[in-house]
Amino acid sequence: MTSIKQKIVDSDAFQVITARYHQYNRRRQLKRQYGDVIEKYRRDQSLYQSASQSGSQPSNKIWLCWWQGETLMSPLVKECYDRIRRFNPDKQVILITVDNMEQYVSFPSYILEKFRKGIISKTHMSDLLRAELLARYGGVWMDATIYTFGPIPERFYEKTLYTGRCAFNKKDYNVSRNRWTSYFWVSPWPGHIFFRFLSDFWRAYWKEQETLIEYFLIDYVIDFGYHTIPLVKRELDAVDINGCGVDYWVLLRKLRDDYSPELIERIRQENWMQKLSYKGEEFNQKKAPHPERSVYKALFLDVIQKTPSRESVNQNA
Repeated sequence: MTSIKQKIVDSDAFQVITARYHQYNRRRQLKRQYGDVIEKYRRDQSLYQSASQSGSQPSNKIWLCWWQGETLMSPLVKECYDRIRRFNPDKQVILITVDNMEQYVSFPSYILEKFRKGIISKTHMSDLLRAELLARYGGVWMDATIYTFGPIPERFYEKTLYTGRCAFNKKDYNVSRNRWTSYFWVSPWPGHIFFRFLSDFWRAYWKEQETLIEYFLIDYVIDFGYHTIPLVKRELDAVDINGCGVDYWVLLRKLRDDYSPELIERIRQENWMQKLSYKGEEFNQKKAPHPERSVYKALFLDVIQKTPSRESVNQNA
């Protein structure tokens, strides 16, 4: 009997059902506690006006965040950051750190105090930061661990909202269901209703809360807006499926493998970007079957000796 129960618990169907039930309850909780934030955007049509309708030029800013600053980047993060600057010389690439954040955004004192006390983690603070920056300035938000194979495609700027969207996978239990990626956003013009909603939500949330009720709360908040603000749903549904790639995680899974140009080329042909992680860099390298010729070593250790100097990169940024 126990083995039968375990098989049921381990089954895909059970995982999907429990995930959907959890998501349903979380949506109800958010609506009950923060429905007033949603109503503000549902009722006031003036909030749907954006700078794109005024004929202004789209923002040329690319926003990244590495709280410790460039000098303390790991090899993987450093290469991701340098590639973004090399591939986009016509864009203003801005790195947000703990020292310069307040030069660009203004958070309420209660948020800053909770951030300084560690109640709001640095990881979650970047969720607040991306909403604030894109609402105020527009442009592109990229996590510092995104590895790109070329410049940001111009077609990403043809819509007023763009993100990574993949084909639906019934085994994906995340509330996003591949409709967006929280680590990559394009908002060519400032003032988009989506990022203003996120900014207002985080302010309301942290005015009351002392803890993060969900590690992936950002995805639940986006889902909340998706289901209740018609324009947000329309614009997210209009994003190209597989426009940024078919699998954003394949390179991360291959870091321990033996490097070959053919392997990287296959990944490049199917993807504009790859999502990596700085966590466990040294561990992954040590656990590679052949550390001296691993993908990680070739892309992030050997490349340090081959890329242009920081001074030349800075001149191009």
